[in-house]
Amino acid sequence: MPKSIYAPAPAGTDGLESAPPEEIKRTFARNLQATRLEKGWSQSDLARRAFGDGKSAKGRDNISGYERALRLPTPTLLRKLCDALGVTEGELLPTAPRSKLETDSPSFGIRSSAGGDSKVWLTVNQAVSWDKAVKIMQVLKDADD
Repeated sequence: MPKSIYAPAPAGTDGLESAPPEEIKRTFARNLQATRLEKGWSQSDLARRAFGDGKSAKGRDNISGYERALRLPTPTLLRKLCDALGVTEGELLPTAPRSKLETDSPSFGIRSSAGGDSKVWLTVNQAVSWDKAVKIMQVLKDADD
């Protein structure tokens, strides 16, 4: 069952479970391709080095799928890719991918509403505890009542 975006990640987890799956795939794809290109390897070169089982075409297809953010490798295949590239799992698959919203948006914003009434649009882009987030949502809900 998918996790709700409104529930905090369980204590002791790395937060990866709460990141959007597509963001995880895109981050992994960028990291894998950049690391492979730094080595000057083709996808076939990486497949041979990582899987070395004579099935480089199948391995190349898998790497192509990873780099196009279509899927993620299994833990076993991730380990083989990391070993071949000489990197850690965290370098290819970070545990806390940052969203575009986190990196490109200001912390706070306010603008007039288009209706010409006394309301404004408030934007808050700041990491806060779940308790504070619930309090803020309650204040906003109470203001509309």
